[in-house]
Amino acid sequence: MIFNPVRSPGPAYRGVNLWFLNDRLEDEELTRQLQTLHEAGCGAVIARTFDGLRTEYLSEDFLNRMRTIVEQADERSMKVYLQAGYMPGGIPELKPEHRACVIAALEEGQEKEPGDQVLLKDDRFTYVKRYIPNYINLLDQEAIATYLRQCYDQPWERMQDAFGQGIFSVWVDEPEFFPHHVPWSEQLLIRFEEKWGYRLQDRIADLFHRSESSYKVRYHYRRIQLSLFIEAYFEQVSKWCAERGLQFSGHLMGEDRLDSQIGYTVAAMPLYSYMQLPGIDHLTGNLRWTAMDRSGEMSIPFIMTPKQCSSIAHQEGKKTVLAELYGVSSQALTFQDQKRIAEYMAILGINHRCLHGSFYSMRGRRKRIYVPHLSEQQPWWEQYGYVSDYFARLSYALHQGTFAADALVIHPIESAYGSYDPLDFMKRQATDLSVMNDQLTQLSMNLMAAQIGFDYGDEHVMERKAAVDSEGSIRIGEMSYRTVILPMLTTIRESTLRLLERFVELGGVLIATSSFPTLVDCEESESLLRLKEKAILIDNSTQALRKAVYPQAQERAVQVLAGEEIDSIWVYERVLDDQRLVYVLNTNDSRRADVELRSSRYRSAHQYDLESGLLVTLASNESESVSIEFSLEPWQSKVIVFEQRTALPDHSAKISSGSSVNLIDTVSVSAEQMAMRRADPNAMTLDYCQYRKGDEPYSVTVPVIAVQEILTEEDYEGPVTLRYDFQAEALPSSMAVVVEEAEDYDILVNGTRVRYDGLPYYMDRSFLPIEITSLIVTGVNRIEMTRRFSPLRKTNFFHANRFQNIPGVELESIYLIGDFAVYGNLSERVARNRCERLTPRLTVGSERASAGENWPSGGYPFYSGTMVYVTEAIFEVVAPDERIEISLSGLEACVAVVKINGQEASKLAWKPFKADITEWVTEGSNCIEIHVTNTLRNLLGPHHQPKGETDYCYGQDSYSGRRSPETGTSYPNWHANRDEDTLAWTDDYFFLAYGLAGIQINRYSNK
Repeated sequence: MIFNPVRSPGPAYRGVNLWFLNDRLEDEELTRQLQTLHEAGCGAVIARTFDGLRTEYLSEDFLNRMRTIVEQADERSMKVYLQAGYMPGGIPELKPEHRACVIAALEEGQEKEPGDQVLLKDDRFTYVKRYIPNYINLLDQEAIATYLRQCYDQPWERMQDAFGQGIFSVWVDEPEFFPHHVPWSEQLLIRFEEKWGYRLQDRIADLFHRSESSYKVRYHYRRIQLSLFIEAYFEQVSKWCAERGLQFSGHLMGEDRLDSQIGYTVAAMPLYSYMQLPGIDHLTGNLRWTAMDRSGEMSIPFIMTPKQCSSIAHQEGKKTVLAELYGVSSQALTFQDQKRIAEYMAILGINHRCLHGSFYSMRGRRKRIYVPHLSEQQPWWEQYGYVSDYFARLSYALHQGTFAADALVIHPIESAYGSYDPLDFMKRQATDLSVMNDQLTQLSMNLMAAQIGFDYGDEHVMERKAAVDSEGSIRIGEMSYRTVILPMLTTIRESTLRLLERFVELGGVLIATSSFPTLVDCEESESLLRLKEKAILIDNSTQALRKAVYPQAQERAVQVLAGEEIDSIWVYERVLDDQRLVYVLNTNDSRRADVELRSSRYRSAHQYDLESGLLVTLASNESESVSIEFSLEPWQSKVIVFEQRTALPDHSAKISSGSSVNLIDTVSVSAEQMAMRRADPNAMTLDYCQYRKGDEPYSVTVPVIAVQEILTEEDYEGPVTLRYDFQAEALPSSMAVVVEEAEDYDILVNGTRVRYDGLPYYMDRSFLPIEITSLIVTGVNRIEMTRRFSPLRKTNFFHANRFQNIPGVELESIYLIGDFAVYGNLSERVARNRCERLTPRLTVGSERASAGENWPSGGYPFYSGTMVYVTEAIFEVVAPDERIEISLSGLEACVAVVKINGQEASKLAWKPFKADITEWVTEGSNCIEIHVTNTLRNLLGPHHQPKGETDYCYGQDSYSGRRSPETGTSYPNWHANRDEDTLAWTDDYFFLAYGLAGIQINRYSNK
């Protein structure tokens, strides 16, 4: 295989959008949205029902709309992933005999649930058998066979003609167990006794609290649980998909830590084996996973999950590895943020982005549930094709060849089985399991910092697929390893012991970085003592690992040098016939790195430029080695292709190397010196109101989101009026009020009745503008809106909210849009996390000539759209050996587009925010425009979190004051007690300080 650069990779490399179908589905709108996704570079969609769906799920109407999606996607060469008819944890009308069964341990005084059957009592707990409604028994083959007939065959029967064609995959979300309980089944008891020779029924207590025998019992139990889980669920779903030409895809639950992995899935890696397209998910904008602990006390680097999945993919030849990214982060997510997260995943072997998510609608609560909206509602959407192209090229590159692995790390999940305590799950305390987890995480980070390519080896998989080949390497499927590294382990399988004995006998290198295992299948073993004598014992450090794996630096196919920044330089390498692809990433958040790549095995080096898709020759050397040098800004990367031949391929462009570059002129222009204009209407979100029920007196002013909560808690049904007041110091040139479901309201503006009259929607199809310019007065303005209210009804069970059509009314903020400015006073309270903090007393006023470098303080705190900064630059003739570069300083936005004399010269989507504009400038005067585009964040919030902007946003809790997302502290009557800030709410507004500080134009000469 030879690397062939592609400028515009096809749909197979363009990732997939998690398309949340969360309102009434209509053919025309489905088609229109698919077209916008296609134009933005999307290659496939997961047609996922979600909170707010108003088309009856699996009805004739719904299935016809799904047919439209498949047909319209196919016309655009896009693939469709179907969701399982019902996910394993959300099945209505599930037969009693197919329900999940668990053992729960009840403390003294803890009430049994209806149907609980007492199995055992001791001095600590009462142990009961409990059935879980709406959850399928994942250990029961017959239950799963019935589930497949009911939730796969029956819903999608009419789609079979598109299987393997337009319908590419069935996507599954988190088949999981209950980590605080112990899964149970009759078959498990039978298999346990057959395998281990004693009755599990007699050892139930060992599964919940520790004793001399509990480690062994738990280890034995989880081994059987995993086998049954695979046989019942994963084998059957995988077979169902394969027989129909479909890819089984999706992701698991809790893969990020050993304890959560055991509790939710037993072990992740063996399960990935059965997915034709294995995947993971990564939530929030943080690359340290908090394990649902927002305080950060338990956070660890997010490395185990991607490495587990990519390891199986490498070993089993699965070319594509998917990651669901960006969910529950923030509406403020920028292209730079997306790049940082996706490239971190890519350097760990994840080569296919799944965008979480593109939302069909933002009406009502839909705008707050699991943001951000990565779809046309964002003001940056027109520029998103640039990001899609970049990652399509990266995906294409990382699909080529095979992974170059230096080492195999034996995964400690089975050693962790015996230390897992269901009742201690997720508690903030140090245990032997958490120490083991941290040691594996640190080992993985150290290996990446040492530029050592590695995979994890799972013992369940290895028992079936691993062998020592004639060259003394351990081979697992398509991968072979000459070095094996043992992390902290307590026990290993008999099959692993025999494999390692043969491995070291034939000269393999065995390294231990912690305590050597002492047990084989939980039994003492003298063979381990003999094996330990042949192992290299080292510290778990980058330097020790580098020295142990590569005693001589020359042994590397490609040497990486980066001085003091070497530990921040991570690499991912793939081997082609006579080529080696080296993907290099600077993972330092703040420091640039000067990097050298050196190889004695190859004769030339080329860069596959992800910005353009071109292959650029960097060096070609007839002698014994080739070396290239370059700098990487924080989170900047390069894809370098080394090859053994020196002749340049036809598709490469030769560039000169080693010439000096001299700065001969520079001009700086600040934002205050530039003209400035809006490209979109300004906005003001009105999220406080007074309300009344029927003819009752009005309430005091409260947040609109609180009105919904109050009326829902009261179960009120009847007329409700919302009264929004705002102050105007000057009359706006134009103004409209934007109302969701405007047709259902009787609306008065300063006493005059108005109605929606067909103006184009604002941001989302449900955001309907009503012209009110002539009705605005200086001073106080009042908008009154009356409609009949009934609360949203609760679903029958938790996961039903993903597909159930829930009747009820949603009361929402309204928006003023038009030609005006919004001014406020800085709060005396502490501003946090990149935010401006303004008091609630905001006023409509006249616009100034320029908002400068800070939009919120310049009159545009809620603005969502593009600002255009304009200046003039005069250039002399540009000589052939000269170039002109523009750089942006203090850019706080999602993307900036540079236009020279009306023509687009460059998109600046991420640091270092520089562009060569030589070919665009002309002699004399040139008009330079910087089109700066932000996000939905300042329009939609959350505005009132006391922590300001965070890197996570978990739905309603992040917008309401009723519960702190960080601590879980509840404030039941929060809306009536807002004089002081709580952990969940402040009346002040937090706005991200979008803007541009200025530009710098540099003239360079190569002389």
